[in-house]
Amino acid sequence: MVVKRITITSDLRVMVRMAANNIRPLDFRYGEIESLTETLRTKNRPTLELELLSLFFRGLWQGRTRYDRAVGYTLLTDGIDKYEAWERCREDKAYERSLLLRMRGFLHYRPVPCRCHLEHRGRPVRRISAGRISFSRQHRRIFPRSSTHRPHWSQRAGIPTTFKS
Repeated sequence: MVVKRITITSDLRVMVRMAANNIRPLDFRYGEIESLTETLRTKNRPTLELELLSLFFRGLWQGRTRYDRAVGYTLLTDGIDKYEAWERCREDKAYERSLLLRMRGFLHYRPVPCRCHLEHRGRPVRRISAGRISFSRQHRRIFPRSSTHRPHWSQRAGIPTTFKS
C-alpha cells in the first residue's frame, strides 16, 4: 500500500489516504481502516503508533510519512541493516518491541529545522539527501562511490569528455 496521509478523527477513527498498489497512475482513496480504529479505541494511541511503525518497518505500507521517516532514522542512527533486523524480529519478539519503541522516539524528530543555516566547509548547504549534500550549483557525495560503480555512458563509448582546441 502506498500511503499519503494518516488521520485520526475526533470520533477516534483512523482514516488513511492510500493507493492499493504501485501501478501508475496511482488511484488514491480515502477510507477508514477498521482494524486500526479498533486498536485505537480498545487500547490507546501509543499502541496504534507501534502498529503503524510495524506496518512501515515490514514494508507492507510505503510512503513519505512520519512513520516511514522514523523507521529510516532509527536504522540510520543505530547502523542497523533492515534485513538482519527483520530476521531477528521474526525470532525475538522482545527485540522487535524494543526496536519499535526506539522508532517511536523518532516520530517527532526533525533533523534540520526549516529556518536554520548550515555550512559545509564554509559553503552554504541548500539540501541534504541520502548520501549527498547539495550546494547551490553542485553536489558532493558524503559516502565514496563503490568500486563496482559503472562509468558514464560517454566514457564506455570512448567519447572524450574534454575537448582540445
